[in-house]
Amino acid sequence: MIFRRKGLRLAPWYATLALFWAFSATFALAFFVAVFKIRPLHWSDLWVIALIGAMAWPPARFAWSLRLWIRRTRSYYLRVGEDGVEFHLPGAGEVQLAWREIQAVTSEKRWVTWNGPFPFAYRNNFYTIGTARGRFTFTSMDIPRPARAAHGIAAKAGTKIQKIAAAR
Repeated sequence: MIFRRKGLRLAPWYATLALFWAFSATFALAFFVAVFKIRPLHWSDLWVIALIGAMAWPPARFAWSLRLWIRRTRSYYLRVGEDGVEFHLPGAGEVQLAWREIQAVTSEKRWVTWNGPFPFAYRNNFYTIGTARGRFTFTSMDIPRPARAAHGIAAKAGTKIQKIAAAR
């Protein structure tokens, strides 16, 4: 089993990316039309034109950062094979684990806070593979269907998923 975001799984992300580039292009076009076509300009026109120009920046910035996130996410995968688990996850790089190395598979539902211009918190399931080499954690933001991946790993490793109570 291979868990990876590619093809149609990324279609909503690419649609969002295109939408925000379209927003930015619309504001930029409106700015240039206003600057070069509206005559005579009054002070109130200049204020509105400046605001329209400033509105082109936030969607472009969001689209640029989303593009980088999509590129990074496309490289993440988790492969459950006959010999063990092979994955590339955030902060772990390329890792191969034999089934005998896996000591535990845990599941924990945690609060995650996004610290952007409008911070908010949401709950997400974190699955962790425990080995002597370290702990490797993945979520639904890293690979599709992380619960199925964790159950497959636990079954092949001969262990059960341990649920960890959420810290408050």
